[in-house]
Amino acid sequence: MQMCIRDRLQAEHKATQSSAPVWLYELDWPTPVDGGKWKSPHSLDLAFVFDNVGRSESMVGRGDEPRALAEQMSAAWLAFAHTGNPNNRLLPQWAQFRVPERATMVFNVKSRSVNDFRGDERQLLASLPLYRVYR
Repeated sequence: MQMCIRDRLQAEHKATQSSAPVWLYELDWPTPVDGGKWKSPHSLDLAFVFDNVGRSESMVGRGDEPRALAEQMSAAWLAFAHTGNPNNRLLPQWAQFRVPERATMVFNVKSRSVNDFRGDERQLLASLPLYRVYR
């Protein structure tokens, strides 16, 4: 999946500074390429953000799903570039990331906003010594 420990920590840090709104996302769409064995690898989101899935079929495959996802993600990035807010008519309400809610837009064919997405993983990582190194 796209989100890593650094992403979560950075979002938490920026949100507690209260100097600018923070939005967090995770791409939760598994690519069908190679029988789906890659799941949602790092940088897969770039084809969707820049709406160039037609040139990225080797990583995203073909069909309606990649196109629908590209429409949602590129609209969010365009809205953010224009207004500083990624909300748009193609997505459900995307709440700002704040602690303790940790709202996250989970991008998939049917995207959704989830509070503390993968919170169980976050709590497990927080209990490990390595996590404290990132803090």
